[in-house]
Amino acid sequence: MYGTVAHLKVIPGRRHELNELLDDRPVPVVAGWIANYLLEIDDDPDHAIFVSVFDSRESYHANAASSEQHERYRRLRERLTEDPAWTDGEIFPYMSFRQPPAESRLYGSVARMAVKPGARQALNDFLEAATVRFDQVRSMQAGYLVLAENDPDLAVMVGVFDSEEAYRANSESPEQHQRYLEMRSLLTQDPDWYNGHITPYLRF
Repeated sequence: MYGTVAHLKVIPGRRHELNELLDDRPVPVVAGWIANYLLEIDDDPDHAIFVSVFDSRESYHANAASSEQHERYRRLRERLTEDPAWTDGEIFPYMSFRQPPAESRLYGSVARMAVKPGARQALNDFLEAATVRFDQVRSMQAGYLVLAENDPDLAVMVGVFDSEEAYRANSESPEQHQRYLEMRSLLTQDPDWYNGHITPYLRF
């Protein structure tokens, strides 16, 4: 898998337009596209994080180079105060997407992590080994690790839960605290966390 995580600085009062824009999905669906997520940051109404997941680097770049995507980007850019800050890279799913309950309002976090030199593979291995444990967290809907293509010491983790209550119950549990300590040993500093409600836009 391959994709991007983009920080979006939204023109004040226009954040709701991002959801409308993303909900206007292309038909037929873009080849290779798996999912988009929009995280609306709790304490910053003019900052959102966009995550886009494709099945390969080739399909991601083919879409990025298309005239249709250029038009979609132009419409997105009209709603922003500046160009997005993009982090492109290989994506490893450590939790496959589950269909959330119909009444759920998804919630989660995006964590920007400074990885110790040479520890990026160990971070991926840790999350891969933890997949079974994550699978037991029934309220978790999806999880991704994005390894930045142009910075070997940067990774971004995305976690999606079926509600804010479920997210906080997991984050405050002793089991999650132990997982965090294991992961933290592979980082040079505490991650930068961005929490908020998440809207998924899925191919299927």
